[in-house]
Amino acid sequence: MSIENAKTLEIYEKSFQSYFDGTDRRAKSIGEKIAVEKFNKECQFWLDGFSALPNAATILEIGSANGAGAKALIEHGYAATASDTVQGFLDEIKRNGLTPIKFNVLTDRLSRKYHGCLAWHVFVHFTKEDAKVALLNIYDLLYPGGRLVFDVQNSSAKHNKDSEWIDYDGDYHMGAKRFFQYYTKDDIEYIIKNAGFNIVKLIERESDSGINWFRLVVEKPNGVTPRIKKYIEDKIMPLYRTMAGHSDEHIRQVIWRGLNFAEQINEGVIKVNNFAECPESKINYDMVYVIAAFHDLGRSVDDATHEKISAKMLLEDQELPKFFNPKQLNIMAEAIEDHRASNNHDPRSIYGKIVSSADRNTNVDVMLKRCYEAIRDEYSSETEDEVIEITRKVLRKKYGGKSGYAAKKIYFEDPDFEAALDKMELITRDPVDFRKLYNNSTA
Repeated sequence: MSIENAKTLEIYEKSFQSYFDGTDRRAKSIGEKIAVEKFNKECQFWLDGFSALPNAATILEIGSANGAGAKALIEHGYAATASDTVQGFLDEIKRNGLTPIKFNVLTDRLSRKYHGCLAWHVFVHFTKEDAKVALLNIYDLLYPGGRLVFDVQNSSAKHNKDSEWIDYDGDYHMGAKRFFQYYTKDDIEYIIKNAGFNIVKLIERESDSGINWFRLVVEKPNGVTPRIKKYIEDKIMPLYRTMAGHSDEHIRQVIWRGLNFAEQINEGVIKVNNFAECPESKINYDMVYVIAAFHDLGRSVDDATHEKISAKMLLEDQELPKFFNPKQLNIMAEAIEDHRASNNHDPRSIYGKIVSSADRNTNVDVMLKRCYEAIRDEYSSETEDEVIEITRKVLRKKYGGKSGYAAKKIYFEDPDFEAALDKMELITRDPVDFRKLYNNSTA
């Protein structure tokens, strides 16, 4: 972390209330209605940038200040987490009803991954070297295919200044100078590409205060061959939307998690002893992607044996031999057959372990809903109280106490699934508490 950024953070630590007062003055000077409209326009840019992410995607807001960004994302269905490094901001976020984490993107590391990151008006205080570090650290925070939405100030309105220390007059006055970094289009494109990101969107915008901005959406590559991705998106994913009671939401989640495990194995974060099935001792991202995409197709025919049907559908697909050799196709079919947590044997290959692990739901609310709906269909003559109690017992058998059959089959370190298991253990312990929780979650 640069001296410039460290000193700027010190100013915010001492003067965070001045920052909030300035924001309030700004809103009053332009009118509350206009201030809300301006925020909503910014929010729409974020939503457009994150639109390619799965439903209820996890998003980390970096430099949240009062948490308004994370709160807006939550209201639009995302699982957003606010973060900041200034204690006064963290306290304000809590007062606004969120639970933030203390996090400095330049110095800290997190054990979990996110589908997206939002860093709005944050990079303005990073030197160009800081920006390089921040982008590399955010790259590591994201799942393959994850997106970062952020902005930087454009140097075009700064009379060719590269950076400066300034305390704005009027509404943005804080009583102390902060460091601001400015970028040319070539500057920011170079830094982004060197960090490994692809640029999805880059637009230039001038604010009413005369500040020029570059607004950016960048994406972490997922390693999948574009032609394969196009075939799966065009021909396979739509099949899930035609299944009664199904959608492609779960499949996309398995794809995201599977590619994340593959990336961690290839980078040595996850240690694997046997690479006999992996070309050139590396996990093939295309294979993981296709296995995840096909693994539940058989549910359209028979849920009880869907893994065998799905594997057969993969082997009979006429397009896949254009991309994979017979050995690879066989490994992929075996992985699909082996993915179910209820199987009495472990997967035969690393690919089976990847898709089996990726298939574990990490959203407790979704676990509860899917289990209840299945029990309700099977026990249609039972009372509502009886269905809820059967649901609790099934969930406890599968996940509870980390001794359930699904909980036992964890092949890689998986903080998200571990957290879900801990939560499931608590909520399924007591029948009365579970009933109350269920009633509250469906109210």
